[in-house]
Amino acid sequence: MQVYFKNKWHGKFKIINKKDTLEGIVYSVKNKQSGNIFTGIPEERMRPPLNMELRDCDTYEDLQALAAKRGYKMGWAYYQWQQRQNKRFY
Repeated sequence: MQVYFKNKWHGKFKIINKKDTLEGIVYSVKNKQSGNIFTGIPEERMRPPLNMELRDCDTYEDLQALAAKRGYKMGWAYYQWQQRQNKRFY
């Protein structure tokens, strides 16, 4: 999982605990590299790694939706789709 803090997305976190509170779902996560544990992280500040989300995209429209969700430029989806199409033939 990736966690957003200090105005940046940080990767290599493992979910330890998930709680449903009145404010919403909050997580406790552990950094795989340093072993630090962070608690009380809201669901909005969590996202799966890009390669996991790319696996779920089957069409060009899915890639466009993912680009919009992650805030990427519109050309990103086009180039991702072209890479997939070229892999099919080689």
